[in-house]
Amino acid sequence: MSIVSRKRSIEISLRSRNTVRKTRVLHVINNLDVGGAEKRLLDITRQVDPNRIELHFCTFSERVGELCDEFRAAGAQFHLIPMGLRFSHQFKQLLRQHQFDVVHAHMHFAAGYVLRLAAQTGTAVRIAHFRNCQDGRKNSLQRRVRRYLLRHWVDKHATDVLACGRSAMRSNWGPHWEEDSRFRVVHNGIDSSPFSSPRDREGVSQEFKLHPESPLYIHVGNIRQQKNHAKLLSVFARIVENTPAANLLLVGRDDNEMGRDLKSFAVQHGISKRIVFAGLRDDVPRLLRAADAMIFPSLWEGLPGAVLEACAAELPVLASDIPEIREIAERLPLVHCLPLSREDREWAQMAVSLCMQSGEIRNATTATRAFAASPFHIHACVTSLYEVWEQAVSGRERNLPNKAA
Repeated sequence: MSIVSRKRSIEISLRSRNTVRKTRVLHVINNLDVGGAEKRLLDITRQVDPNRIELHFCTFSERVGELCDEFRAAGAQFHLIPMGLRFSHQFKQLLRQHQFDVVHAHMHFAAGYVLRLAAQTGTAVRIAHFRNCQDGRKNSLQRRVRRYLLRHWVDKHATDVLACGRSAMRSNWGPHWEEDSRFRVVHNGIDSSPFSSPRDREGVSQEFKLHPESPLYIHVGNIRQQKNHAKLLSVFARIVENTPAANLLLVGRDDNEMGRDLKSFAVQHGISKRIVFAGLRDDVPRLLRAADAMIFPSLWEGLPGAVLEACAAELPVLASDIPEIREIAERLPLVHCLPLSREDREWAQMAVSLCMQSGEIRNATTATRAFAASPFHIHACVTSLYEVWEQAVSGRERNLPNKAA
């Protein structure tokens, strides 16, 4: 071998030694329609270093989802496997073909089924990620038996169990979850940069035909039982009694029976002209910046991204006093909690008070500093996920405790 050839061979060898292998992560989720968990995953996908992590998504529905293009623009790759008789075969075939280092499942206890298949194919890191305190399904005998089996599979096959907050972990695994070294909290992370733009109150008011000086309340969330829109409209009706010019902006999917019932309620109580059903929007940061206060009376949550987004937008929040939201209020002073059992009049009084303080709050810098230093910032979230994902490549041995379900 000539000196030149030997030198070139040495250079190639050194380059290959110095090349860091990317970690291949497969996220498994029902679909990528607009929703809290999906938006949080999109933020993560945009922040992840593509030279370090290769992100793939596997969905079960007949289509990937409404956020498909945004995920693709952020560098994600997709695999569509409809749930059916051939799912297990096709899913294991996908894992063998791409040799994923990590399977990261986001389907509550149903993650147990996916992680069982991943264990059978030898995937090194298998993560169940709980993003809510419950699955929102009826508590029938059949459902309880199904949950028990799936929960057992999660406990048996997961190398890591994550939750968006301590409350979500406690609700799903009980008060002793910290005794298992696989369990850890990775708070939902928000990219605060889109929420620091100048306020466009004039533009938003013109778009929805509102008076720019009228108080503007907002709620962000698809209309479903969990979000408790009935309480929200009942409280707003009380607000209008004392502040007739007040407006309420509802952002989220409203094309269901519950949405139609709410519109009927608004007409019956004479507040329909004060409420805007804005539907799904891609400019939520702009709308939050334009509002004066958020009202968020949820029945249960995981760690509500809408509340975190409001805090990133320096918007005061009046929310239900449930553990999942108190977990945010402990760290972010913009969040004020009130029990759902309190009368609508008391909710209305506090909402009006926060609305009047909104300008003063935005002129201060404490809210911005508090959010940047909190575990709810996207950088803290991604850093924690790197630690979990890269266990496969680092080769760290995994000592899995044999915990009973």
